[in-house]
Amino acid sequence: MKAIYQILGFPKEVYEMLLMNMFFEWCNELAASEKELQKLMSDQSLLNWYMTQLPAYEEIFVNEVEQFGITDKDEIHRHYHRVTTMINGIFPGPILRQARRSVLTVEHN
Repeated sequence: MKAIYQILGFPKEVYEMLLMNMFFEWCNELAASEKELQKLMSDQSLLNWYMTQLPAYEEIFVNEVEQFGITDKDEIHRHYHRVTTMINGIFPGPILRQARRSVLTVEHN
């Protein structure tokens, strides 16, 4: 089976940046302020949760691409977006509460 980045027709590095952008967009939807966005983006538990959930949606994507015979790259990209953004409706309450309570520290060199 091809890797997701291969199905999308992206280099692995571009796919990894796409994942981080998706996480950013998800956090941005949840954040009430820029400071809260920074907290959410920097929380390792939240990132781990997101990256653990994402493969289930990517599996749906792969199955549907194969089932429907989607071959057009633009349509594949749109379909990936449609399927994977379903994760945006799920919120890990305890992890979010902990991330919002976290204290941001800035180190100065």
